[in-house]
Order: sequence, then C-alpha cells, then structure tokens
Amino acid sequence: MKLQDKVTFITGAGAGAGKAIAEAFAAEGAKVILGDINEKTLGATVKELQEKGCEASGIKMDVSKEEDWLKACNFISEKYGILNTLVSNAGILLEKKLVDTTFEEWNRVISINLSAGFLAAKHLYPVLKASGNASIIYTVSDASEMGFPDYSAYGASKCGLKGLAKYIAAEFVHDNIRVNTVHPGYIDTPMMRAACGGVDSIQGMDLYKNPLGRILKPEEVANTMVFLASDDATNIDGSAIVMDGGGSSFVAVSVLDER
Repeated sequence: MKLQDKVTFITGAGAGAGKAIAEAFAAEGAKVILGDINEKTLGATVKELQEKGCEASGIKMDVSKEEDWLKACNFISEKYGILNTLVSNAGILLEKKLVDTTFEEWNRVISINLSAGFLAAKHLYPVLKASGNASIIYTVSDASEMGFPDYSAYGASKCGLKGLAKYIAAEFVHDNIRVNTVHPGYIDTPMMRAACGGVDSIQGMDLYKNPLGRILKPEEVANTMVFLASDDATNIDGSAIVMDGGGSSFVAVSVLDER
C-alpha cells in the first residue's frame, strides 16, 4: 500500500470528489480524517469507511472559519501528533455575471475557495512539519487556466489558490512539505450535476470543453492525489496538474476552427 499508516486530512470529504478521495486514501492504508460542513454526509462516509476496516474519523467544520481550523489542528495533534497529507478540497461554485454578483457573494466564494487554503496551511503547518515528510494538495480547477463568462468570482478564487500554493511551496520547501495543485475540469459529482442542470447537460458541456470527449470521474482525481501524496512523487513540488482532457490547452483553437 502506497500510504500505509500515513495520517491524512481531507476537507469537503462528505460527498462527491472529496468522498472519492477519502476512499482512495483509505484503500491505500492511510489513516483518514474527514472534514465537512454537512454533518449527515460526513457521518455516513466515516461510517462506511470504518465498516470496511479503515481507520477514519470526522470533524464537522466550516473551512471559512479560523476557529474551525484551530479545532481541526487540535484534534489532529491530540490524536496523532503529526499530519502526513493535507488535501484542501472543500469549495463552492457560483455561476453569475460579474455585474450581478453581490459583494457578499464575492466574499463568500473567496473565503471558502481561497482563504481556506491560507488558513489550512497556516494552522496545520506544525503537525505537517512534525511528520518530517509531508504533502499539501489543493483542489483548484481548470477555471484557473482560462477565462470565460459568468464565473468571475469562482475563477478569481481558483486563480488565487493556484498562486498561493506556489508561494507556500517556496516557503515550506525546507521543512520537507511539498505543495501541489490538481485542476480538474467537469467532474461527475452531485454538485456539478445540480449546477449544470443534470447529467445530460454536464456531459454535453464537457464534450464541448474536453477534447477527449468524456466526463471526469471522481476516482481519477482521487488517484492523482494518491500519487502526489505517495513516495512516488517526492520530487514533485510547486506543480499544477491539469485534468481537463486538454480543454484549457487548446479548446480555444477548436472553437475558432468552428467559426
């Protein structure tokens, strides 16, 4: 097993891609701590993992609140003393024109998608450093690689998170804490289905934006993160792995060709 006995904390782990990440890490032998704002889905996922014989625990938390990160740090410190991997995955999506976006909506997206990344690294730094060889993985988005209408707040938060991760990587490198980002395109999750109006709509959008012509599975994102957390990736630091079938690289050319 690639992650045997490695202590891992995953936010947004109650459902969707976060749940798949937790399952993948646990399957590789990690001791997983799940954080989520939804106590019901969080409890159900923790129970599922425990019933499979995995070491799993849960923390109800709002990633935009500093006191909840302090609570998470205390929990991890008291239970394990160290943290080998942090997967900062929790996030929200806002599809709205810039001129119609309220300042309150803007601040909410930034606080959950970007500021939480700062709080995570700041407060979990001591337990990450104590492990002697740690990894931070941020779930970003291919929205940080391009620009398109109606997602200004979301795109700005993800662009900021991508940049923040590089600076944290530079600052933490001498503590043997690697920091990398994963940038998925459309993932077949309940949140994305709801945002796109159903599975048929999300598949249609992905065919447009993803030259490989298929929707991304949560398990694919999870497996990439397992790799980044493992000893197979000990020389990968400050990197961004984009998982959108080439969409952010050359979809613009395809669109122009269709004109």
